[in-house]
Amino acid sequence: MGLCVRYWPKADISCCAQQCPLLGVKRTWRFQSVMSVRPLMGPTTAVIPLQNGIDASERLIPILGKDAVMGGVAQMSATVAEPGVICQTGTFMRLVFGELDGRPSQRGAAFHALCRGAGFDSTNTNEIIVALWEKFVLLAANSSVSALTRLPFGKLRDDPDVFALFEKTTAEVAAVGRARGIRLPADIEARTLQIIRNFPPEMMPSMAVDLLRGNRLELPWLAGKMVALGREVGVPTPTFDVMYAALKPYANGAPASAQVGIAER
Repeated sequence: MGLCVRYWPKADISCCAQQCPLLGVKRTWRFQSVMSVRPLMGPTTAVIPLQNGIDASERLIPILGKDAVMGGVAQMSATVAEPGVICQTGTFMRLVFGELDGRPSQRGAAFHALCRGAGFDSTNTNEIIVALWEKFVLLAANSSVSALTRLPFGKLRDDPDVFALFEKTTAEVAAVGRARGIRLPADIEARTLQIIRNFPPEMMPSMAVDLLRGNRLELPWLAGKMVALGREVGVPTPTFDVMYAALKPYANGAPASAQVGIAER
């Protein structure tokens, strides 16, 4: 297991405005976390959401203001080991961020320099929307397949019937993104599938881990978002339609146990 980060409840950073607060909590806790960020806001503060999905920034803008939000992508795998302890479960970790309008900015350059000085693998990009969709192609696909099967990648990718689910979901996300005008690389599907093939065999997306633990899921912002966007642009998403419907009963946590009657013959 890699790096573990522990919550320190006595830390007080509310005394002064912060340059770039990073919003990295689960989407299911977004409102509470945004309220805690507001006291840290100054005239040049840029909140960078690193949450899963493609619409975290646009959902923050009505609350914090357009000029106070940048786009961000965290490329790593982590899970909640225990309350207040987040542990990295993979070996890769990278931070990508940029202004939503694609323009270079002084605050973006300053934060990039800070990251490099701290030893972070970071990129200050002028195409953060494309970067968000590149991650979405990977995450919407692998989180849904792994959660549906309740298995890590090593138990899935060697079976051609199961791996076909990764192929179909990856293609569906890319098709929806291109229909929305996102300039995704021509080889995004092939690159994404190769990444899945190279994941550590024991690795599971956090949504699958949450499902096994009976926690709330980020389903509305992943498979659910794909279904909604597909309908919006008129692109069929049959694989996501089925996976979203199958996982939806678990979206708010483990459903209450139901008594199943067995009729006698």
